[in-house]
Order: sequence, then C-alpha cells, then structure tokens
Amino acid sequence: MNLLSKIFSATGILFCFMFFCPALNAGELVIYEPPPYTDAAPEFEVEVNGKKVFVYTSRVAAFASFSFSGKVDVKVTFAAPVYNH
Repeated sequence: MNLLSKIFSATGILFCFMFFCPALNAGELVIYEPPPYTDAAPEFEVEVNGKKVFVYTSRVAAFASFSFSGKVDVKVTFAAPVYNH
C-alpha cells in the first residue's frame, strides 16, 4: 500500500465518522459489533473514548462504525510503517 493509498484510507475512515454516525442520547457511545467471520482491516486501529472499534476493510477504504452524542476522542493508528517513496 503506497502513501497516497494510506492517506485516502485514513480520509475514508474520518469521512465515515463524520457522515454516517447518527447522534443518540446525551453522552452515549454505541460501538457496533461486526458480523461473524468478518475480517478486520489490518492497517488501522481505531479507539473511541479508549474503547477499541472494529475497522472494516473494503476495496475502496477502511471504515469503522459507531454512534455518539456530544464530544468523543477518536484515535486512529496506522499499524504499519509509513515510508516515503
């Protein structure tokens, strides 16, 4: 995976967070479990308020699924070395 692909994948994750996460009751965080036998994206780790969130993989981007209201801390870690080519 080249650097540009990594950037687009990270952007895809953030896009999903911003547009596909409906808010619930005040202060609530819901992390959705993946279906059985679903492979996780090996390149990324995501935590929301210190709780691990499953990262899905697809041909176009990696994404995570959770809902929240109010403010949350989201940590996205790229789990492989990043090289400049």
